[in-house]
Amino acid sequence: MGAEQSAARDERRPRSVDESPLLRLIVEHAANALFVVDLETGDCLYVSAGVRALLGHEPEDLIGRSLTELIHPDDTAEVLAQTRLRVEGSGGRVSVSRMLDADEQWTSVQATASRAISHEGRMVSVFTVSDAAERLRAELGLRASHARLRRLLAEIGESGELARTHDGMHDLTVEALAAALALRDDVTCQHARRVTELALELTAAIDPELAAHPELRYGYLLHDIGKLGVPEAILLKPTPLTERELRTVQMHTALGEHLVSSIPFLSELAHDVIAYHHERWDGDGYPWGLRGESIPLAARIFAVVDAFDAITGDRPYRPARTVDDAIAEIERCAGTQFDPRVVDAFVPIARRIGSRSADASCDRSVGRRTMPLA
Repeated sequence: MGAEQSAARDERRPRSVDESPLLRLIVEHAANALFVVDLETGDCLYVSAGVRALLGHEPEDLIGRSLTELIHPDDTAEVLAQTRLRVEGSGGRVSVSRMLDADEQWTSVQATASRAISHEGRMVSVFTVSDAAERLRAELGLRASHARLRRLLAEIGESGELARTHDGMHDLTVEALAAALALRDDVTCQHARRVTELALELTAAIDPELAAHPELRYGYLLHDIGKLGVPEAILLKPTPLTERELRTVQMHTALGEHLVSSIPFLSELAHDVIAYHHERWDGDGYPWGLRGESIPLAARIFAVVDAFDAITGDRPYRPARTVDDAIAEIERCAGTQFDPRVVDAFVPIARRIGSRSADASCDRSVGRRTMPLA
């Protein structure tokens, strides 16, 4: 590389990254590859060391090159269209494409783009790029599930059950979807029914108007419908998941939102719960990293209930913990994982659940002691 090219590369490199040793340490050791891209020219202003493991390229060889040079010709038009939309402040944030590796082979990758950011007079976006193999496998499962869903809806329609029920809802259709999930994983289905009732109770305590929305139940009941697209070997694994398997499971929010997009009567409220119930109050959740009140209220409410049920339920790799343990954990995470206002409203409800469980346990114990001998 010539002196002029090297000087140009250094000029284009974002100085803020170079000037912060701690930030550079974090970026350079991130598991995924990070690209800072000029949204006007498409040039790579910065590429992290993670690109070596992902594509085999040296980061400095890519700086100053257009990102589209690395993208498969069949995918370029879509990437450019998404880039234009990001400049305008819209457009999708996650895309799957093929990128050229150092061996001149095409590798499927998933790119998550930040919003457009002003940096040194340029509008840039930070692309987090990772191997898309897990996502592609999950989407193959999703396509099969999508086909089964269409057949299921067609069968319901032929039987007349897709018609609106007496209260104007589509309860039978949603129940059919829940039944489809039960066939795949009954534990997930039973969890969904438990948390639906508890989430509705909590919603009523926080926002009665929201709780009265007829489609809120649908979002709560179908929150894990995206797990239809997760491989069974991962979904039903009896031991803790590896980091790669965990990333595959985390795709269920985006897969679920995509899956229910084919159901015309589900509103944005149901979609919000399905898509955002794993976001965190502090912004460290997934899939979008939403923060605070930018997370829809229904999703914030459901996140607390979902965690409570997970803590108090048996898992293949650990027994259930007590209600008191769950309350302590949820209170500890108020302000980080959970909306503090939602936690404050939930704790009295959880304590009543704990009291009822204790009373029921005591009644069973008394019954055993006083049962007459045969």
